Amino acid sequence: MQGHTSALSIYGFKRRSPLVFATMFILFPAKWVTVPLISVYVRSLGLSIYETGVVAAALGAGLLVFEPMWGMLSDKGWKTRILIYSCLAHLLTFYLFSQVRDLPSLYEEPPLVVPLEGIVGYHQEI
Repeated sequence: MQGHTSALSIYGFKRRSPLVFATMFILFPAKWVTVPLISVYVRSLGLSIYETGVVAAALGAGLLVFEPMWGMLSDKGWKTRILIYSCLAHLLTFYLFSQVRDLPSLYEEPPLVVPLEGIVGYHQEI
């Protein structure tokens, strides 16, 4: 019989930080509600259909490249650290998207906004 632990274990992940858990609980719906609207938003800024497709594909490309890296780092025991850094990166991308007012600013602000979403995209699976 196993002893009682004070930390809640979810699939081997001990939730010791309720702040991180609450942040992820709020960030997950916020992110996945806004991601489908990014294509509509950049199309309204005047991008062609091809350019809109490139912007939409950047998220998937970032996920394809960086998801295995996040998995390896989480296997090393860096789950809480990864969650904190990715929450900060999501806040940065939400801020950068809020600063885009027209088509030139989408390219002139940092052009990494959508790929950055892909880089930190699937941290919720950790």
